Amino acid sequence: MKLQTKTGLTAGVVALAVFCGSQTSKAGVVVTNTAANPVPITAPSSIPVKAADNPAFQPYQFQDETGGVISPNGYYKTVSFDVPAGKRLVIEFVSILVYLDSGDNLQEAVVTVSKPGGGVITHSLTRTVTGPSNGCAACGTFTVTQPLRLYCEAGVGALKVQTQRVNSSGLYKTAFSVSGYLVDLP
Repeated sequence: MKLQTKTGLTAGVVALAVFCGSQTSKAGVVVTNTAANPVPITAPSSIPVKAADNPAFQPYQFQDETGGVISPNGYYKTVSFDVPAGKRLVIEFVSILVYLDSGDNLQEAVVTVSKPGGGVITHSLTRTVTGPSNGCAACGTFTVTQPLRLYCEAGVGALKVQTQRVNSSGLYKTAFSVSGYLVDLP
């Protein structure tokens, strides 16, 4: 019985010391708080639920305004997009639709972005053959729709989307679009 009382008394003194007295951490810092002088705890008035709630993110969507230029001669079709000064573009999705004469092939689809300090980085995209077009039975249709996470620095023509075909003549109709968001730079 004496042992239980002594143990209960010791536990009570320790608890009292923890809640009301001084404590010394292993690092040697002394924290003194009493019920009359508690540690202040404040919580933010609102906590963003997701990164998209950040007001620094500004939606960005751009589509080739030419409506799919028909280029009867040439291997390449390139579209450039501008990124405003003081911003960085975060690219989340690229979509490309290409119509070619039957027998031609889409050899490559790439995205080229400006990087910090100058220079560029080129990323290859996955191409898919989708078959003849409804409006052109003799055409081959290719699509590139790919979720991404790429970063592009500010500048005129800072973002380039390009396709390359195998043949240099015949029908070559394209439509490009890019979406993501702009971030303010400090």
